[in-house]
Amino acid sequence: QTHSQGVWALPLFSSTFCAHLLEEIAHLRTSGVPLRRPNGMNRYGAILTDLGFQMGLLELVASKIVRPLAKALSPQWIQ
Repeated sequence: QTHSQGVWALPLFSSTFCAHLLEEIAHLRTSGVPLRRPNGMNRYGAILTDLGFQMGLLELVASKIVRPLAKALSPQWIQ
């Protein structure tokens, strides 16, 4: 889906996965484990690499989905 020129959105995760992820973040919030926020204005965000999602999820999504899509849409930005 194109939102405006050069800005696209796609349903990357299922609603079930998103619900489970939000439940996990809510659980961590109440557990006392300190969560860093992406920026000072963000009260509800969490840095997913701090929660252990780097290797199993984020790198896989980046290498198998985001990078090939970015290369197809804007090859001048991807080496």
